[in-house]
Amino acid sequence: MAVSILDSRIFRNTFGTQAIRDVFSDEAYVRSLVEVESALARAEAKTGVIPDEAGNAITDSLTNVRIDFERLGAETDVVGYPVLPLIRQLAEQTPPEMAKYIHWGVSHSQFH
Repeated sequence: MAVSILDSRIFRNTFGTQAIRDVFSDEAYVRSLVEVESALARAEAKTGVIPDEAGNAITDSLTNVRIDFERLGAETDVVGYPVLPLIRQLAEQTPPEMAKYIHWGVSHSQFH
């Protein structure tokens, strides 16, 4: 049963194509968030906000990060947005002494 016109097998391409749906997929969205976190760490390391080795370690770790989308969805349901649950997963896959610098300074409170 289709919940919206976009779920319809009959009408879904009337309002978009598979190519554009791929642009806005969960995987593409999360990949962009991960790329932002990596770029943030590099920029903060370059400007001395976080240690240089933290920027490198975070970038290296996030290059091959694996996201548990089921967990991300369940935790997003609890907090209402995906960033905090995503940061938790990213931190778990980064060396512990460097993980605290993921998302550094972006919010008033740190998540680690």
